Formats: sequence, structure tokens, C-alpha cells
Amino acid sequence: MRQFAVVGVGRFGESLALTLMNLGHEVIVIDKNEDIINKIAPYVTYAVSGDITNTDVLKDVGIHNVSSAIVSMGNDLEASVLATLTLKEIGVETVIAKAKSVLHSTILKKVGADEVIIPEYDMGRKLAHNLATENVVEFYNIEGDYAILEIVIPKSWIGNSIAKLDVRAKYGINILGVARLSGEFIGNPEPSFVFEEKDKVVLFGTDSEFKVIQELKDKDAKTK
Repeated sequence: MRQFAVVGVGRFGESLALTLMNLGHEVIVIDKNEDIINKIAPYVTYAVSGDITNTDVLKDVGIHNVSSAIVSMGNDLEASVLATLTLKEIGVETVIAKAKSVLHSTILKKVGADEVIIPEYDMGRKLAHNLATENVVEFYNIEGDYAILEIVIPKSWIGNSIAKLDVRAKYGINILGVARLSGEFIGNPEPSFVFEEKDKVVLFGTDSEFKVIQELKDKDAKTK
């Protein structure tokens, strides 16, 4: 069991706090809105109404002792920046902040955020990949342009080995694993691994590198 703090409780923060509780962790929630705190208090470990940028308030509720704090009020740029700065100053090991834009994200990183998420941006990228590339199973943004893509393999890969395809050298894409139709998952497959029909491959790379996979899938669609 780990301890988390959620600083700022909108829809994103509420969902995050309740999910962490359901997963068996302890969650401290702080927000300046007393009505919001009264609503969520019965469902979290500890909830308090107060100034989320005030060092004394944060220390009083023990936030400096948590393993990770999530600053979730992305719409208020000034408050999120100040809260992030304050959390790092009081010694929180990991601060994850929600941003509204790429510029906001850059500022949060400069004041000490260990990780920044832009939900709208990340979901936009995920939807774009789902729409643009056939048979995308999942898409996870990692950092900047880097992401993990799970996709049904292109037809041209069937019957070929990883060594023969050599996608890392040709395209800069790393193969993290392969999921078989039977449910078996092969992590970090050997170069001799041979792809079978309907295999799903987990790839690590950038948007520009994933374009190659999109082009291969486009060719598949044209040959149907």
C-alpha cells in the first residue's frame, strides 16, 4: 500500500483519488473548495479544505510524507505552478502535474514537476493513431513524442523473423513484446522470433517512426 496526495479536485482529480482508493492505497485530498472536500471526504483516507499553495497547510496534512503527489487542477495555471513548486520545496519525492497546454507543461517541468500529463493532448494523439492506423489496439503516451503502440502486425510481417524484418535498424522502432491469439505474451522476443497471423506487437517509438507502420497497414488495406 502506498500513500498518494491529490491536490485540486475537479473531475480528473476526483476520478484519480477514488480509483487509487479502490486499488487499496491511501489518498490525501486537498482543495480550497469546502463543498468539494465534504463530498469526497467519506471516500478517501483524509480530505482537507485549504490553500494548496501554502507550505504550512500542506505540511499540516502530511503531504510531505507521501510517495507521490498529483497536482490535478490544470485549468488554473498559476495555482498549479505554485502548488508544484511548493510540493517540491517541502520534499515530496515525486510530483506529477496536470497541464492544459504544451507551454503550461514546459513551465511545470521548469519549476520541478517530475512528470507532466496533458489529458486532452494525450487523448487526441491516441484517437489520431486509432483513426489513422488500422487495427490499433492501444496507444500510450510516454514523454514528448515517445509512445507505446500496440497493434495487429502488418501482413508483410507474417512468417518473418524479427532479425529479418530488422525494424529497429530500418525505422528506429523497438519491439517490446508480442501477444499471441492464444493469450500468450512474449516479452522482449529473440531476433529469431517468427511472427504469426493475428499477432499483436507492442512497439516503442515516436509519432514519426510509427508512420512507417501506418504505411504498411495502408498497403494491407489496399490489398484486401
